[in-house]
Amino acid sequence: MRGFYGSLESAKAIMKGFEIYHNFIRNHLGKTPAEEGISELSLNTNKWLSLIEQTKEKLIFFI
Repeated sequence: MRGFYGSLESAKAIMKGFEIYHNFIRNHLGKTPAEEGISELSLNTNKWLSLIEQTKEKLIFFI
C-alpha cells in the first residue's frame, strides 16, 4: 500500500483513517455502524466534513 514506506507512524495513521472510513463513512446495508449505534449522530451528505465539524465542536466543549 502506498504511504507506508516502512514507517510505523505512517502505517498507524493510514489504518486509523481506514477505521474511521469503515465505521462512519462506508454504508453497510443502508447505515454505517456509527449511525446504527449512535442515534444522535447526524451526518450530512459530506460525511467527512460533518465528522470534522462535530469533532471540532466536541473538542471546544471539553477545553
